[in-house]
Amino acid sequence: MFDKDALERAKSVVDQFRQVYVCEWAPDTLDEMEAAVFSLRHFSDEAANGETRKEALLRLSREMTGHANTFGFDLLSDFASSINAIVSGARDVGAREVDICHAHIMAMRTALEIVAENPDGVLSAGDEKRLRRDLRKIVRMTFN
Repeated sequence: MFDKDALERAKSVVDQFRQVYVCEWAPDTLDEMEAAVFSLRHFSDEAANGETRKEALLRLSREMTGHANTFGFDLLSDFASSINAIVSGARDVGAREVDICHAHIMAMRTALEIVAENPDGVLSAGDEKRLRRDLRKIVRMTFN
């Protein structure tokens, strides 16, 4: 027999975790990603506590991808995957790659702010389209 009350309780718990993700976990991860990105700009990629700055950024981008997928944030997952592809594909992470990664992080922060302010806790299709379009423009300008 299917227990509708149990399903509702489970949905409530997931919704609570989703809110914690939006307001705490994701912003904290973005802070770490941003620190890793900026450290790549200002320092060589020397090992820090056994993990290079590049490895740290790759790990964080993979974590963000997985967590965002878990809570249904396709845009965050896509942007984190893009950071991973940029960093893993670069022999040396230079100023252009750092600028593009930072633009991705800023777009993810904007998405989280919109979601946090939206009573439904979702990113509208229009907001998602605008963020994707604006990020594409920044990437094109950076590489040209």
